[in-house]
Amino acid sequence: MNAEILRSFLPDFKEKLVLNAFYRDGECYSVLAMLAKREDKLCLWEIRGMSEEETERHTRRYRRPATNRQAQKEGLRGGNDLRIRELELDGQHLSVSSATGTCLGEGCNEQERVLFLCLLQNGVRLGELEQTPFERLTINCYEMQEQEFPQVNTEADGFDIVLKLEAQHIPVAVNKKLHLQTGTYAKPRMVRVKKEEEVRLYIHGVSFYDVWEDAKTRFEDKRYTERFSAEEIKNIKQQYIDSLPDICPQGSVIPIIEYESDKDYQMQFYSQDYLRRVPENKSSTAFLMMRPDEKTGPMGYKNYACVLEAVEKGFEGELAVELFTYYRWIPGKSVHCEKIC
Repeated sequence: MNAEILRSFLPDFKEKLVLNAFYRDGECYSVLAMLAKREDKLCLWEIRGMSEEETERHTRRYRRPATNRQAQKEGLRGGNDLRIRELELDGQHLSVSSATGTCLGEGCNEQERVLFLCLLQNGVRLGELEQTPFERLTINCYEMQEQEFPQVNTEADGFDIVLKLEAQHIPVAVNKKLHLQTGTYAKPRMVRVKKEEEVRLYIHGVSFYDVWEDAKTRFEDKRYTERFSAEEIKNIKQQYIDSLPDICPQGSVIPIIEYESDKDYQMQFYSQDYLRRVPENKSSTAFLMMRPDEKTGPMGYKNYACVLEAVEKGFEGELAVELFTYYRWIPGKSVHCEKIC
């Protein structure tokens, strides 16, 4: 670190408006610090207090997971803390186009701490977070779609601030082991899950998807032929074919569990063998998502499909799986912010 680097961290605010407002989202207390133009982008900065669980997750020393179960379990700990979708300021609407956030206490975040100091120098106050250590503070930056700086009467006693927050999908661990027969079921298999609430799951069967066979005609679809040239389609197809072995080795097919639930929750299944194995370090980012042909299932709820690990083509019989988790949906909402006195 030197003076030249430190000076490059200093933000150049072309227009700015200190908000000094806060809102509560459950147990979380957040401060809307400042709205400003920086590098021709309109940005909103938020300072958010972290829970003890979040702080422990940020400060815990990383340990390489010994099994896929441990790796997937670790992945459930994270949450979406960047929830602001729209800011309404004195009746003017600003929509978020992108968002980033980081913990102020992390050692590599010198630039964010310099920005934080500049916010304080411009008059930002933190209310209940004034004495909170950096290790329990996050600083979030929301870039707005709009370019024009909003016109606000700063001489008035205050201005109204309303936020629209994104919906959340909260993971709930289940860890229920099941043995599923392949094929389509004449009668759905009902599975009752009792965790934070009771959820009834209706499994309609396990089908197979041959990705290699599908690849032969996949790129003849209008979605490709009407958008790309023949040469572009050839390159896209080759890239797709090159990625397939990481998803499904040749001679294998992908099992797909088709289901619906009375809460319209998405479920995550894994094979029991996969969860026991040591994680593989693969550079490939290939993945596969499937949607059922019918949007609504026989029980009247939304249809879902969950992809499992590939099995040998021609496999029939029973699959040992685990219902690892479900995602509880919490709808988005509007919150009115209050001024920090």
